[in-house]
Amino acid sequence: MSFLDGPDDDPKRRARRPLLAFILLTLIIGAGASVFTEPSIPTWYAHLVHPAMAPPNWVFAPVWTTLYVLMAVAAWRAWRIAGTRSKEMAAYGVQLALNFA
Repeated sequence: MSFLDGPDDDPKRRARRPLLAFILLTLIIGAGASVFTEPSIPTWYAHLVHPAMAPPNWVFAPVWTTLYVLMAVAAWRAWRIAGTRSKEMAAYGVQLALNFA
């Protein structure tokens, strides 16, 4: 049985649902942005002169995914304290929009 199925009497599981929503929303925004940027990687990005310490291309996906998950956890923690209609959530929304852009 999935934690999304039916009524749930476990308060810990119910409390984690907003965290899952924050993570999913943030990762969807990140994946949506990558749809637009990924075609540019083999063209102009590959032809840039990179410094010797530049990481290989395969590192970027796990690092960005980790960053987006951490942003979602931070937003969830701020939401628990400040609520939905707060300057913290507005800043989170603006930050997601800028990351997407």
